[in-house]
Parts: sequence; C-alpha cells; structure tokens
Amino acid sequence: LEEAEPEKQEEFIHNIQVSLNKMEWLVGALLKMAKLDSGTAILQKERISIKELILHSAEPLAISMDLHGVKLCLNGNDTDSFQGDFRWSAEAITNILKNGIEHMENGGNLYVSWSEKSVYSEIEIEDEGSGISDEELPHIFERFYRMQGSKEDSMGLGLAFTKSMIAYQNGEVKVKSKKGEGTVFIVKIYKNEFQKSL
Repeated sequence: LEEAEPEKQEEFIHNIQVSLNKMEWLVGALLKMAKLDSGTAILQKERISIKELILHSAEPLAISMDLHGVKLCLNGNDTDSFQGDFRWSAEAITNILKNGIEHMENGGNLYVSWSEKSVYSEIEIEDEGSGISDEELPHIFERFYRMQGSKEDSMGLGLAFTKSMIAYQNGEVKVKSKKGEGTVFIVKIYKNEFQKSL
C-alpha cells in the first residue's frame, strides 16, 4: 500500500489526538464523580475570593466567548469569599459559564454577580441565551443528559459534576429558565456552621 499523503497523515493524527483527549476527560470526570459519590474526594479548605474564582473560571473560555460574541459582566465586592476548594470550585463554575456561552449563538452578555451573606455566599450566573424548555429543565443535572442545542461532542457530564461538586462543599445549585428568555444559575455555598437544608 502506498503511504498516505502528509496532509492525510496529519489529519489522521489530529483526529486520534482529539479522540484521546475526549476519552481522557471522560475518564477523569467519571473518576471525580465516583470519589464525590463515595465521599472519598479530598478537598482543600481555603478562603476563596469569589471574584478571583470567577476570573480564573472564565479564563479558559476567553476564545469561545470571543467567537460567540459574548461579553462577561461582573458585579460584586472584591472582598466577598467562602471556604472551599479553589480548583474543584473553578471547574464547577467553568461548566456553568460554558453552558451559557454555548446557548448564546447570537452573542450577548453573560452576567455574573456574587455576594457574601451571614449564612452563605452566593454566585448568580445569568445568560441571554436560548433558554431551557420546561420539559428539559428537570433533567439538566442528570448524568449523560444532553440538552437540545448541545454540541455534538458534549457528553452530558458538566452540569452533573457541577451539582455534585457544589453539594460536596455544603452547597446547592439551582436553575431558573424559560425557553427564549435565557437562563439563571444560582450557586450557594453555606457557612460551616449552617447546613444547606436551612
């Protein structure tokens, strides 16, 4: 057999690399969720600046925001914070931001506001995207559930991981949305002396 042309070889290698990256991410996500489920995940307890967390979470999405014509709008005090694991919290927030960007095909603003209260710290992420239908809304945190309009390579794990990650840190995440009117995610991390059921 004749050797493939260099261009074909390069394309083939690129496709293999993409597939390997997806597989690596999937295995990593499933391992993390298994640790959360079993209660064996070891998280850091550190004082996290919410503003710093948001900026760090948005950093890997800068190119995607530019391509989609999405502007990040921040509103909150520089001193607001909570106790948690910075790395895992950033991954959870990135997933929410990424979801918002992917549903804003016509661009727009992605609003992120935060506050620290006596009982909990709150992060609210609101997009101007296509919104989520009433039928889909109850399922968006289910594992492997892919919403309408999701990218073909979406595995339906991002929001499931986010919910588990926030819950593991004595928190909760809720969502409000209407088809055609955008979506709001509300993340609450409760202080150590309070329980999220309050």
